[in-house]
Amino acid sequence: MSTTRRTVPPGTIRPGGEDSSRYYPGYDSLSVKHTGDFILAADGIHSKIRTLLLKDLPPPEPSGTNAFRFLIPIDEIRAGPKTAHFVEKSGQMLLLYGKDRRIVAYPCRNNNLLNFVAMHPEEETEASSEEWSQSASKDSLLSFYTSYTDDVQALLAKVSPEDIELWNLLNHEEMGRENWVHGKMALLGDAAHGFLPHQGQGGAQAIEDNAAIGALFPLDTQSTDIQQRLKLCVQARYDRATLVQDFTRQAAFETPRGKHGGKVIDPMQFMQTNLSHDSYDHAHGILIRHLNENALYRRIPMSFGPSPGPRQDLNGIQWKPLKPTYKTSYITFKTYKSYLLTLLPSDDFQTSTEGMWATATFSVTRLENLEWLGGRGYSMLGLYVHDIVHKRFSGSHSGNSAELKGDFLPVLFENMADPIITGREEIGFSKVFATLDEKASSESSFVLSAGWEGTEFCRLTLNHLEEAPNAESALLSPALHYKAIPSSMKKGQDAEYATTYPSIPTAEGERKWKAGKAEIVFTDLENGELDMAFPTLANIIKRLRGVKVVEIIRPGIKASGS
Repeated sequence: MSTTRRTVPPGTIRPGGEDSSRYYPGYDSLSVKHTGDFILAADGIHSKIRTLLLKDLPPPEPSGTNAFRFLIPIDEIRAGPKTAHFVEKSGQMLLLYGKDRRIVAYPCRNNNLLNFVAMHPEEETEASSEEWSQSASKDSLLSFYTSYTDDVQALLAKVSPEDIELWNLLNHEEMGRENWVHGKMALLGDAAHGFLPHQGQGGAQAIEDNAAIGALFPLDTQSTDIQQRLKLCVQARYDRATLVQDFTRQAAFETPRGKHGGKVIDPMQFMQTNLSHDSYDHAHGILIRHLNENALYRRIPMSFGPSPGPRQDLNGIQWKPLKPTYKTSYITFKTYKSYLLTLLPSDDFQTSTEGMWATATFSVTRLENLEWLGGRGYSMLGLYVHDIVHKRFSGSHSGNSAELKGDFLPVLFENMADPIITGREEIGFSKVFATLDEKASSESSFVLSAGWEGTEFCRLTLNHLEEAPNAESALLSPALHYKAIPSSMKKGQDAEYATTYPSIPTAEGERKWKAGKAEIVFTDLENGELDMAFPTLANIIKRLRGVKVVEIIRPGIKASGS
């Protein structure tokens, strides 16, 4: 994974290197050092790493069964009159039963070879439990299966003598889920869940382990996520692998020295469970739910992982602080305080100004080059009521309270669905949709038309613009707004409270302009005509055009430097 590749920290177990014997007793001769973010120990039933990590864990023990293992080319089987029927169906596994022995065979290498495991009681052959395998004779193999039919004996006779190996089959009891992962190391395959070959599931479960790893470690995985993802691997794999492991023990035939076996007459009864599981999909679902549960913001749709937005990425992690490109055109004005107070959603909101006057600002901002929108941008138009205070009670019996101060934002029009959805759901802004088109602007003028479905309801105009580096800036206070989410199950609200959000940070090298003339004009449509033209916005438009601009105090533009 190129996104997470780095040198293993000091003290991490590493194969090879000048001091490899410190980590792997008996591995003194290794001379190659490998580094990585984590270690997947898939070194089999005799795992050295498992022994190193779990010194008190009982080692694997003989199962009471030995096995001949070998490969036969499928073309050779197909060429024999007595044996061709064994490979009539491509991809088919063979289970050939005897009273106290069994042959399991399954295709591999793109259906070119048939892999055989010919099992029998361990007292009939001498196989070391310390070695992976040892050579065996063809005559010995054939002599142990004379009770089988002629076609099976003809099948076994096709093996090349030099390809036969004898294995002592080991059983390793369940290790416990707490032992599969240690920090940035994980056991996989037979190192974690040793399998007997009675169902041909040992390799299959190792493949499932790796499929789960692939699902849990996509290319954007960060090194800081490794330990948690390995724990998710245990969640995805432990119950499944140990279930199939137990099925395999039950499917064994009974032997004089074996602890398991003889409980199930037909091992095929387990095949539906063995073959119906998709390890990648199962692990991927676990990852999606994990990312959702730990996302900075949990919002719908939840079926696809965290929903990205301006505050979190596809993994639910906060974006790094950005410096957006912006242009804000505004008209700050004096108006009647009594009317502005009617826009406040509850009596807990108050203005800190004295007398009959208050100030507010109609503001248009265009944001560009936003990473969360793939470099695109969008526009917003809002009314900001200045010098508003909300007294927020803590709910404690002591009566302690806190004040929120800022510019109250009763509504914010935006021209893109994505920021509207994220802003409403994540931070509770009162956002609605409108088309916001900059019209016939020049170096000395700015015109914005706000509308819906082709009909304009508002026009903001700035004329006689002159650059003024020392001009007083606007909209520096936090936005104060009221978040309200209705309940879907009952009458009432799931959430309802006041909160604030920081203003757009001032960019280094910000430029400013003053306007010699400014105005904002709303549509004069009334009653039914207004309702028909703007069926979802009519109530907002009526209330906004009731805000009288008594005196323009500060019109202008501020923009991030080019």
